[in-house]
Amino acid sequence: MLAFMTEHAVVTRIRAHLEQRGIDARGTVGGTGIDAESRGVRGCSGGRQAYGPAGARDVGRDAGGRSCDGVGGTARRASGGALGAWAGSAGVSGVMRLVLVWAKAVAGSPGAAYARGVRKEKPILPLDSAAALPDGSTSTASEPPAPAVRRSSVAGLAILAVGGVVLLGLVAHVGLCVTNACPYDVLFLLDNGWRVIQGQHTHADFSSAWGPMTYLASAAGLWIAGCSPAGIAYASILVGSILGVWAFLLLRAQVHPTWAAFSALHAMLICVTPNPLGWSFRYTASAMNYNRWGFVLLFLVVAEAIPLIRPRSRWQGASTGAALAVLLFLKASYFLAGLGVLAVSLVAPSGRSGPRLQGVVIGSAICVLPLLYSIDFAVAAMFSDLRMAAIARSLTVRPMEVFRLATDNTSTLILLLAVAWTWWSVSFTPSPRWRREWVGGAAGVLLLMGAVFGLDVLLRSTNAQPGRLPLTELVGVLLAGLLIADARRLRLIHVLGLVAASIGLAAWPIASDMISLANAVIARSTASGDGVHRIPMGPEGEFVIDDRVGRDVNSTNTGAFLGPYIVDGLALLRTHASPVERITTFDAYNPFPYLRREAPPKGGMSAAVFNYTYCASHHLTPEDFFGEADLVMRPRISASNPNFAEGLESTYAPALERAFEVVGESEHWRLYRRRKV
Repeated sequence: MLAFMTEHAVVTRIRAHLEQRGIDARGTVGGTGIDAESRGVRGCSGGRQAYGPAGARDVGRDAGGRSCDGVGGTARRASGGALGAWAGSAGVSGVMRLVLVWAKAVAGSPGAAYARGVRKEKPILPLDSAAALPDGSTSTASEPPAPAVRRSSVAGLAILAVGGVVLLGLVAHVGLCVTNACPYDVLFLLDNGWRVIQGQHTHADFSSAWGPMTYLASAAGLWIAGCSPAGIAYASILVGSILGVWAFLLLRAQVHPTWAAFSALHAMLICVTPNPLGWSFRYTASAMNYNRWGFVLLFLVVAEAIPLIRPRSRWQGASTGAALAVLLFLKASYFLAGLGVLAVSLVAPSGRSGPRLQGVVIGSAICVLPLLYSIDFAVAAMFSDLRMAAIARSLTVRPMEVFRLATDNTSTLILLLAVAWTWWSVSFTPSPRWRREWVGGAAGVLLLMGAVFGLDVLLRSTNAQPGRLPLTELVGVLLAGLLIADARRLRLIHVLGLVAASIGLAAWPIASDMISLANAVIARSTASGDGVHRIPMGPEGEFVIDDRVGRDVNSTNTGAFLGPYIVDGLALLRTHASPVERITTFDAYNPFPYLRREAPPKGGMSAAVFNYTYCASHHLTPEDFFGEADLVMRPRISASNPNFAEGLESTYAPALERAFEVVGESEHWRLYRRRKV
């Protein structure tokens, strides 16, 4: 009883002292060993020595005052004397555990550094880890995070919450931004989002070169906005908030939570910025937002593919599987890029854990079923649409252009590889047993970074994207966070230089996106005068187009052309169309069902863009193209590119003349009605 009371008093006093120092006193109690959180640390008792993979030793004292060797630093202020003799005779393992944790913290070991907020690293065990412990035990338990780390997690969440509210609030305030680039693309989002609201299924009810994710997000935004065109901005807010939180949850286990919040805000900024990806910050538009979303999802795949020190579990890779499933139903080219990243991460040698196929399958299965429902399980139609688009797009992709993009950005590739190799070198110290794994892991990391750069270049060449490598930017910021997490193993000046190099990959693109968003905020209240056109988009809002910023006044993709184009078409339909007749447009996009708030016809294409979504050899039949349309609006001058209009005329104009007849004309339009059989 006396021994028990004495043990309880000593344990209580030491735990209270450790808590005052901000050190978590909990840990793993073993009869002969203690697991510490530093790299490969193995405590021991009985005077025996235990070596980790780094080959260094920690010297402490065991319960009988004898030496105890491990890895990570020197701990000499341990229990000894009367307390040591008493503990040895009584076998008080709890006192020993607390005393050694206390001694390690006072000595300034890596474990104490982690208690001050540095990233925790899981122990790396040799392949014969059972022999690494004095008693043959294979326990891999480690001490839980210290209170300082829990506080940093809360700080990271606070940064993400505050930054996210400010960023998303600005986008919500702007709504559908004043557009000075690609205004016609806004009609694409409104048209297909409206189709989904009216109950149509992508691929099953209309052909599309893109998956349903863009249209589902647009439909959700329109529903939130009460069918106002501002719903396009709300769609970006919805996607940005989901992907931002997803990125934070994934990255906080890899980098410091504060840096994870910064990376998540970076991903969120990419998702919501009203600027065509790769264009100058002078341009504001909601065009091609799916490209921005795709790069962030692809980054989530890369983030889990980077080999890190952590235990493997059946759920590892679930995030990758979910991201790949969403990418398949967003844009097929991004899905193929994600498969490439996954293949590299699985094939490349590494001494650390990456995604597991079991987790990938679980994550994919969770997301695929609801997405299949969104296309009414029309898998055959989906792959038929994607095949048609792939063949058409291949006609405009030039291999020499891809090579030119790669050579123009060689310096970016060299910088990315250098930073990645440096991080791997400082985060994994080789030993005779682990040298092969270290070399293989370094090769795997470099191969993965090369794949990131190559896929970034390929995607840029297939998008309407004149600049930027967004995936490389995001990975550069992540590498900076990984370097900071391992900063204790480098001199400060080296850490600062490498972090600056990593952030340098993304500094200007981040600044460009922030300036674009600021321009959109300012333009909302200052856009007026000559060159600014306000087009009514129904009772809920208007579409403002600014032709003053670097636009060709002779182009049809301007407010000066689109304003009369839409207003004149609506006037013609009010004269000749009944509310029950279904309307389609003999042009790239079909805005009139949304503008009239009427049900669109089934059939047709989400975007009839010649040599991009279809071509002369692979296209829909005329019956599928016109679908259930009762009326066809044929423009005298197309609002799309002249090459697109010529392809549409050559492919479908003869069938239009056979199946429909002219019933009305105006300055900009001819209205056709289906002939009665």
